[in-house]
Amino acid sequence: MYLVLVIVAIFSLLTGYLYWSLIGLKGEADRLVAERDSLMEEINRLRGDYRELSVTVERLRGEIEDYRMIVNLSKSSVLYSSTSLVVGAADREPIDFYVNYSGYIEVDFIASYDVAVAVVQEFRGQYIILYQDRLVSEGVFFYPVLPGNFTVLFINVNPFDVRIHVNITHFY
Repeated sequence: MYLVLVIVAIFSLLTGYLYWSLIGLKGEADRLVAERDSLMEEINRLRGDYRELSVTVERLRGEIEDYRMIVNLSKSSVLYSSTSLVVGAADREPIDFYVNYSGYIEVDFIASYDVAVAVVQEFRGQYIILYQDRLVSEGVFFYPVLPGNFTVLFINVNPFDVRIHVNITHFY
């Protein structure tokens, strides 16, 4: 009988120990599940951040390439293209522009008679005037420009009208 009581007592102790161990393990399992759920939320948030950053990186790569092209003067835009421009006798014809970037302009023209060509640009309160040292009836001239307003002038020194076909391109 004594032996049965000892076995029952040992069995009761083992059962209690196993019960409390299972309760502890269930609590630990619940904590681990909550931690896993929290980590999954963090992973999903980080995936979203990664996607947003990937889009931003691609946009910035495009901007860098755009600026690289600007620094290398690889971009251009046509500022003016005319079929015919008439400059009156002993008069001048200004063509005004605004550019955002430093670079140069190409003035490509053909005129019915010789004219003078000049570029006037105001920069920080100073006027910069660039011109050809001779009269010409056609040509392709390149002038450096800074960001801001500038004017291309065709000056007719003749006592009669001059017809000019002109294209002006900004390289930046």
